[in-house]
Amino acid sequence: VVKGSLVGSIISNLLLVLGMCFFCGGLKYKVQRFSATGARAQYSLLLLAVLALVIPTVVLLTGERVEMELLMSRSQLL
Repeated sequence: VVKGSLVGSIISNLLLVLGMCFFCGGLKYKVQRFSATGARAQYSLLLLAVLALVIPTVVLLTGERVEMELLMSRSQLL
């Protein structure tokens, strides 16, 4: 349930909020300029969020039960 909520929040932020920013900016300015540094920072945060969701899922699907629980508890400490 929590993972679904996080994924929904990330997708809505990426699609809805970013799309509305593009739309509203396009109403005022015909050509928009973006900071490369800001785009790289957003990309890095998105990659970190995706990895934080994918890695535990892969571990749960591939590992043994005892090792999996130990690894998950250790990964949550980070």
